[in-house]
Amino acid sequence: MTNRDIRSKYIEEILLDKYHGLIGKTVIHPMQIQIVQALSTVSYEDFTDALDILDSTDSKYGVSKGVLGERMNETNPHFLWAKKTLILSKIYGVLNKGVDYEELLKF
Repeated sequence: MTNRDIRSKYIEEILLDKYHGLIGKTVIHPMQIQIVQALSTVSYEDFTDALDILDSTDSKYGVSKGVLGERMNETNPHFLWAKKTLILSKIYGVLNKGVDYEELLKF
């Protein structure tokens, strides 16, 4: 197995962890730090939607379209997700609009 294959499997593993709600990853080799950091960074869409959800807690509607127009954000069901997303954004940072984690992994 090549380094590229190992890296690809590690990225796949982290993405699956995130999908299942697991945050953080044990790093056993210095080359893994950049991968974990890049994949932990909050996307622009998640960050902006989280801000909108928390800003609309007093809204009479409780539902809004996501920043990119591909999501529907509901204030009550997504409130805890939004709080968690903002906390993670302070820890890991936020990607710029139109940028994904792969840009951070280029070297």
